[in-house]
Formats: sequence, structure tokens, C-alpha cells
Amino acid sequence: MRPGNPVPFSWSYTTDAPPADADGNPQHRTLRARLTLPEVGRPPFPVAILVHGYTGFMDWGFFPVLSRELALAGVASVRFNFSGSGIGPDLVTMTEPDVFRRNSYLHELGDLREVHDKVHGGAWPQLDAAHCSIVGHSRGGAMSLVHASETNDYRTVVTWAAIDRILNFSTERLDLWRRQGFLDVMHWTARRRLPLDVATLHAAESHVGRLDVLAACRRLVCPVLVVMGDRDPGVPFAAAESLAAACGSRGRLLRIAGGDHTFGATHPFREPLPETLHLALRKTVSHVLGS
Repeated sequence: MRPGNPVPFSWSYTTDAPPADADGNPQHRTLRARLTLPEVGRPPFPVAILVHGYTGFMDWGFFPVLSRELALAGVASVRFNFSGSGIGPDLVTMTEPDVFRRNSYLHELGDLREVHDKVHGGAWPQLDAAHCSIVGHSRGGAMSLVHASETNDYRTVVTWAAIDRILNFSTERLDLWRRQGFLDVMHWTARRRLPLDVATLHAAESHVGRLDVLAACRRLVCPVLVVMGDRDPGVPFAAAESLAAACGSRGRLLRIAGGDHTFGATHPFREPLPETLHLALRKTVSHVLGS
């Protein structure tokens, strides 16, 4: 039997990570997640944390398929919406633009730590925290690398179409962001442009060392699989080469011929699997299993 789509659950936490809310108070963050378990085998199961990209969400396109394929291989997964994604309680619609406006990379690291600590703190006894991997797409891949370098207790890391630097904006866009106090960005889920507060930029620039993705790669001690299509219109293939090189002997680069930023997946997802996505899934599951 194929694993189904598990019922979502949520929890909240408070963080002092900058920027604060509009009144200068610590931000209250809400995480919404899904736990997918294998339907055969005996717990505790090895587990993978799945991390969506910027302006994405946990149920976009290939993420439910990735959860399914991992479960069929005996691996549980936890996927979640970043608390600053702006995606609301229905899990797919942008309903929280004010939260999105004051989101930051530091909040995303806080979210990742929250999910990590839930896994390792025994919140889900069906999971084997000693065999925990993390798989991140696009900006979520970069954030996964930084987060994994801070905990250094993941068995494996996989990135799909990951960027190699956090502030992935041109000098002109950064200058505009500073001058007008916000930056309009395209939110692909909302299908409209939304503002990012300049406080997000200030927070990132104040923690530039912590957010150095390549430095994070050099600190990692676990195997890293860098998956990248050679026809990605948004992220140059050189970014994947930089990530793999920074991981040294622990890094392995998988070049997917003809693969775009989502390896042929669209939303809503439709079968059959594109061959480019099939390859990314198969190699990811093998890497998580340690083979």
C-alpha cells in the first residue's frame, strides 16, 4: 500500500532572532508540518527532514512524492512550511503577507532548529533520531547546509538546485532595498509581488559569517549529495560545483542532464514522473539510505 497524505499539525514558539515584529517585540512563529511514516517495517524509522525553497511550501509539486518514495524505502519524513513563508492554515495559500514581510534567514534557521529538536527530543517516538537526514530545495538547500553545519549530527545532507550564497541579489537590488526600506519580490505561490522589509537585509548583513553557505559546507562532517540540473534557469550550475567543492571529500555532485529548477515537476503534480525527477528521487533515497 502506498503511504497517504498525513494530517497536518502545528506548534508555535517565540524567538528573539532579528528582525523583531513591527512593534519591536520578539516574534511568535507558527510551524505547520506533516509526518509521513512507512506502512511496513517496525519503528523507530530512519527519518529525513524535507525543506522547501523560497516562496514554496511543503506540499508543492514533488515534496509529497519525495515523502512517498522515502516511505516506500522504509524512511519516515517530516516536511513543514517555514513560519515566515506567508502560507496560512490551509497550507497552500498566501494569507500572511505581514509575516512574510518580516521573515528572515535567521528565523528560518530557528525553524529548522525547532524541527530538529522535535525529532531529537522524542516528540515522535516512531523516529530514529540517530539516523536523521535533511533534504533541501533551492534556498531551502542552502539553509539546510548552514543549519546542518551548526548541529553536525545529521547522517546525510541532500540539496536540490541549491544556491551557494544567501543574499543572492544583485548590487543594484541590494541598494534599492536599502534606499526605499523594502524590496518587492515575486512570490511564486501567491503569484504576485510582495514586499520584504529592509530589517531582513540588516539582520542578514549583521550575521554574514553565520550565513556563509560555503563556509558551512567546509564545516560539515557528513556525506553531502548536491543534485543539480544543467538547465536550471535561475541557479547557475557553477553554484552546485562550488557547494560540492566546498564539501571536499564528503561532497558528491549529481548533474542531471536536462533538469530544470524543479527537475520537471509542476504544481499540482501529475504522474508519470519526469525522468529527470525520477533520477533525483532515486539518487536521493539511495544517499539517505547510505548506499
